[in-house]
Amino acid sequence: MQTDHKPEAERSYQAALELLERLAADFPGIPAYRRELAKGLTNLGVILEKSGRHADAVPHLRRAVALYGPLAADFPASRRIARSSPPACSTSPWPSKS
Repeated sequence: MQTDHKPEAERSYQAALELLERLAADFPGIPAYRRELAKGLTNLGVILEKSGRHADAVPHLRRAVALYGPLAADFPASRRIARSSPPACSTSPWPSKS
């Protein structure tokens, strides 16, 4: 991603996340909506992280991680969910594997 497009990408992700929030809330039995919400939160967190806005990135990344666990538990047969994983981040909101 080019640096000069980060503000535009952030605005686009914010708009998409608003829609995904509603879809995930209105249709909790459709895993794709929750998965896409988690992916969008992850992507927004990465954009913020790469822009040097670490404190702004962490809540989005934590929320994404919080969505992935229950999603995998609610839909264990979905391999796509199991393969989804949050990216590494210098201000990682999840414990490291030591």
